Amino acid sequence: VNMLIEEIIIATVLLQRFILKQAEKDVHVLGAKNIGMILIISFILAMKICRDRVYLNSYFANVFGLRNADLNRSEAGFLRILDHELWIEDEQFTILHQQLSEMEQDAIIR
Repeated sequence: VNMLIEEIIIATVLLQRFILKQAEKDVHVLGAKNIGMILIISFILAMKICRDRVYLNSYFANVFGLRNADLNRSEAGFLRILDHELWIEDEQFTILHQQLSEMEQDAIIR
C-alpha cells in the first residue's frame, strides 16, 4: 500500500499524541514488544482518515501476518488511549509538512 505524505504526517501526529496521552494517563502501553503493532495502527488510522476507500483490517492483518482479532483489539485500545481524538489542527499539520519538506530539500541538496 502506497502512502501519501499527508498520511505519513497524520500517522506521525497520532503516534506523538499516543505517546503523550499514555504518559498523561500514567498508562504504559508502548514498548519494544508492540512498537510494530502501534506503528501499523497509526498508519492504518491515517489512511482511514484520508481516503474515501480503504482496505479492511483483515487485509492489513493478512499482509503483516497478524490475527485480525489482535489488530482490531489493538486498534480499539489505541483509540481509547487517544480518547478517540483524531482531529489534527491545520497549524500542526502545516508545521510537520514544512519540516518534512525541509528535510527532503536538505537530502536533495547533499
